[in-house]
Amino acid sequence: MVCSSQIIRGLKSLIGCDAYRLDGSLNKPVVAEFLLRSDANKQAVNAVVHPVVIDDFKKSGLAWMESAILYDAHLENTVDGVIAVTAPLEVRLQRIMQRDGICREKALEWIEAQIPQDEVAVRADHIIVNDGASPLEPQIEHIMTELGFRR
Repeated sequence: MVCSSQIIRGLKSLIGCDAYRLDGSLNKPVVAEFLLRSDANKQAVNAVVHPVVIDDFKKSGLAWMESAILYDAHLENTVDGVIAVTAPLEVRLQRIMQRDGICREKALEWIEAQIPQDEVAVRADHIIVNDGASPLEPQIEHIMTELGFRR
């Protein structure tokens, strides 16, 4: 997530000072709990974060971006193409549990609050399957070739 004073102020205003730890890092469990409490909370957080992320991308001059909020923020029409990375539910659950140190139920709750992976895949122009078994390099090479990039 883009780190900006605007986002920090906005999240602290919505969630409280507990949104950030004493060292200034985002307190993910607190923010996740707030987000998952209601759709209104999710929309409120999106209203704080999305405009800053969009503005940051526009100012960056980059030709590409990684964005978990692409469809939520309606950015799909601002890019020439979308490459989605997918993985089976069980793999995603294990990765989230390990990354965030949370239980399976919390990880599942988080996944269910997002746009369904199959919808993202249908809307994307290209897919990379990151299931831990399928080699990534050939998939990336194939997409790069389709896009006209060669090594």
